[in-house]
Amino acid sequence: MLRTPHLGKGVCLVWEPWAHNHGEVVPGYAHCLRELGHEVSVLVSPGRIKEGLLSRMQDPGIHLNSLSQTQIRRLLKYGDCAHCAGLPRDLRPWFRGLGRIDFAQLFDEVEAADFILTAYQDDNPDHLFYRTAGTSGNFQLVYGFRKPCVLLREFAAIQGFDEGNSVLYEGTEDLGDGMPRAARLPAEQYGEMQRRLDATASALAQSSLDNLRALLAADRGPSE
Repeated sequence: MLRTPHLGKGVCLVWEPWAHNHGEVVPGYAHCLRELGHEVSVLVSPGRIKEGLLSRMQDPGIHLNSLSQTQIRRLLKYGDCAHCAGLPRDLRPWFRGLGRIDFAQLFDEVEAADFILTAYQDDNPDHLFYRTAGTSGNFQLVYGFRKPCVLLREFAAIQGFDEGNSVLYEGTEDLGDGMPRAARLPAEQYGEMQRRLDATASALAQSSLDNLRALLAADRGPSE
């Protein structure tokens, strides 16, 4: 199963745009294209993979790409993988797609990195949760590996980030400004940023332990 779309010259794209039907039509098209000698890349939402004939296809020339419908539409509109994630055109050369990787490889990549980019958007209602009450795996990686993040300012304070431990930018359209600032950060300033991030992460860990201790004590009730 691919998260980064399989593309290439001569590869036929087959899109499954429907939520509740056509579960057998797309496999039929894929099969016919293979009969004609074409390599096929099927663009399909994750929830549709295990239904119908798609889950039974073993042909190595048929590639199943697990993408949201929004990602698929971006791919078809802009014609490349980078735009599946909504990346501005001027930033795409700086990204490489790893596809779906296991946690061991993910942790190796994070360990080798200097920063963690968190591409939250101030105009995306799905991201409201992360600037009001919720956290995410991105932030846990930042804390756990002590890797400063490049983050939209609006999301910073509630997560414990500021100019001292992160690289902040003002609006979604300013992401292209935040990344070069991070890349040009002097080694001494980067080291200080990591030290401050370590202090923030340690304080958050202690706060979590204190909250858990209080919760357990309340659950036990007053001692006799």
